[in-house]
Amino acid sequence: MSLSVQQRAACNRTLTMAVIVTVVMLFTGFAAAYLERSHTTDVWQRIELPSVLVWNTGVLVLSSVVLEWARRRGRTDGIAWATGLGVLFLAGQIWSWVELREQGVMVASHAHASFFYMLSGVHALHLIGGLCALWAARRKRRILPFAAGFWHVMAGVWIYVLVVLTVL
Repeated sequence: MSLSVQQRAACNRTLTMAVIVTVVMLFTGFAAAYLERSHTTDVWQRIELPSVLVWNTGVLVLSSVVLEWARRRGRTDGIAWATGLGVLFLAGQIWSWVELREQGVMVASHAHASFFYMLSGVHALHLIGGLCALWAARRKRRILPFAAGFWHVMAGVWIYVLVVLTVL
């Protein structure tokens, strides 16, 4: 039995929302653990986050803006640009990890370092999933709204992660 176009769209919306809610809950749980840990220990020590993260955040936000522009205009070249910027963001993440490692900041160095590596690593894995969705959307245009929605949430989640790690 095959589904109608409307039924497939409804399934895609439901699946996308389920994935987004799961991702948001995951990062909310991580943030709660971070806040609990940072306020209940006397040995909490913050690491200085690499400055590349500021530029990297701009790259991810720009990627989201370009993708939305492409989605609204039905342009596939914008999907390619957004994907390229997403790959550049991942390269920036790796750069930040290398920079921290060169400073001697490892996962086991401090709790704050552990949370940074965990949060940025899990975010990177989700972003790779988003890149796969964008790649698929270039071929199957009907999934672009769902891939774009997930991509925008990933940009928002990254900003949330940075606020948690730098402000809270």
